[in-house]
Amino acid sequence: MDWEDLHYAVEVARGGGVTAAARALGVAPSTVYRRITSFEARVGAKLFDRRGGAYALTPAGQALLAEGVALDDRIAALERGLRTRSRTVEGEVTVACAELLAVEVPRYLAPFRAAHPRLRLRLLAGTKAVDLDRHEADIALRATAAPGDRLVGRKVADVAFAVYASAAYAASHPVSGPLAALDWVCFDEARPETPQRRWEQATVPSAQVALRTNSRAAFLEAILAGAGVGVLPCGAAAKAPALVAISPVLPALTLPLWLLTHAEIARTPRVRVVLDFLGAALGRERALLEGRDLDASARR
Repeated sequence: MDWEDLHYAVEVARGGGVTAAARALGVAPSTVYRRITSFEARVGAKLFDRRGGAYALTPAGQALLAEGVALDDRIAALERGLRTRSRTVEGEVTVACAELLAVEVPRYLAPFRAAHPRLRLRLLAGTKAVDLDRHEADIALRATAAPGDRLVGRKVADVAFAVYASAAYAASHPVSGPLAALDWVCFDEARPETPQRRWEQATVPSAQVALRTNSRAAFLEAILAGAGVGVLPCGAAAKAPALVAISPVLPALTLPLWLLTHAEIARTPRVRVVLDFLGAALGRERALLEGRDLDASARR
């Protein structure tokens, strides 16, 4: 039995379908489908009933996956234990964070590399929250009100959000008037549900949306290009001189920013070094992250 095939089957069972499993595994749905179909053919048993896109376990699937889930968890625990036993400050540490937060980490890489030349960083950026229990990353930089009971770490700041426009757009539009009357850049339904998306849906009239996108990079570029105004994290906007805040901090969108890891590897030297370094670097950025630098004219 190919362990990878069993791992794919476990993820399908956990997620209830091929699409959810593909997101968890970071592969295409067609890859998951092909692996599951091949696995069923090889073991000579149907593991899932396909019902309108949902995958329900058959009796054979329940028997196999009961053992498979336990084995999957044991292997993840074994990997964490092996990493804990490593006492040298060298090797690779994986840091996962949202796309806009990811642009902050490379700013600190040069001094980090100078201090720890035998350590390498791997940066995972995206909308999917990695599972630290399953060792998908060593450290997560996560803006959330619920960091998780099984994780350890510390809050480094409160991530504030405000409405921003390009300086050119602000100069040619009545940004001191009602925000709902302006052109807007918003996220579309393909993005995960977030406080920002809910705020946009409640605040921005559909007729005023100039662009909807599922891309963080395109979202920022559209605002910089003057396509409309949009909600941005204050820390990211502060690094773009062409942007001006046209609202105060939006309290409903403020989220605690956590630097998190799994308890079993928190004291591993290489993980501890990265945690301490990122914590200190982000601490120096706290005023920007919390929007304390917003111009008084934006606080209307």
